[in-house]
Amino acid sequence: MKKGIILLALIFTACINLDNIGGNSGGEIREIKNTNTNINISTSKNYERKNGILYIDDVLANGKQEYKEKNGVIIKGNYREGLADGLQERYYPSGKLYGKINIINNKVEGTETTYYENGKTISELNYTQGKLISGKVYYENGDLLSKIEGKKITIFYSSGKKFFHLDNTNIAVYHENGKEVFSNSDEGIKINGEPAKKSLLDIFSKENLVKTALYLLTSDTIQAEYKSGKPSIELKGTTAVMYYPSGKILLELSPSIDGTVNSKIYYENGHLMQVEDRDKNSRAVKVYDKAGNLIAENIFNKEHEIKQIY
Repeated sequence: MKKGIILLALIFTACINLDNIGGNSGGEIREIKNTNTNINISTSKNYERKNGILYIDDVLANGKQEYKEKNGVIIKGNYREGLADGLQERYYPSGKLYGKINIINNKVEGTETTYYENGKTISELNYTQGKLISGKVYYENGDLLSKIEGKKITIFYSSGKKFFHLDNTNIAVYHENGKEVFSNSDEGIKINGEPAKKSLLDIFSKENLVKTALYLLTSDTIQAEYKSGKPSIELKGTTAVMYYPSGKILLELSPSIDGTVNSKIYYENGHLMQVEDRDKNSRAVKVYDKAGNLIAENIFNKEHEIKQIY
């Protein structure tokens, strides 16, 4: 349960873990110049992925490669024995840059930057040996969505007002007008700024995150609102739904007691942006563009290693 609540906070950052460096298999395009990317791509070789390993004409890929996946996504990067090694660049089927990431010893290292198709930044995330250390995530209009500093995570409304804050185990959720909706700290659980009634379930744990989970499992739906009065987030049990100001769903999150977490993040047009499934041993991520095209599909193990890239 503790892991589920921690992941809830992490996933609230709206796709902070877009470790997207792989795509679907196959590609045979070259000598195509794209004015947006200045990439030259070849049709003289057959690129194919098998179990996450890149082959060129049935030989393990080595050195710098530029090719197009069957889904139209363009890949540019260095490979060693079929695995990504060094700087990797990925482009939308439109030719616009999606992201840059550095891979060392099969782990993300340094700053990963991803972009919306309109050219604005999605995220700037800093990794050390595959572990997320700090970063920022942005709304599609360029406003700051979230800020990550070690164990501190803050999510903001597009207006700049604080929406959600996690500091180690202390949690707080706010209306857009600044009023606190829910919090749990060493002072205990508060609802709308007032102490919540004590529960017999409190005796099962002294940890704030577990107490938060137990409270949400046994209480009515907790809802924060935009200034318009429309819901910005609804928390019920271990399920969370986050909304755009328009009322359309931004995020659906369902952590389970067994440690698994399923989440879906949407563009405002209703199309999926990301689907993520986590368990105790791995994390699988699929990322889509606004038109519904699969941009990346990756699997990572619990040591933050890239287990498989499609």
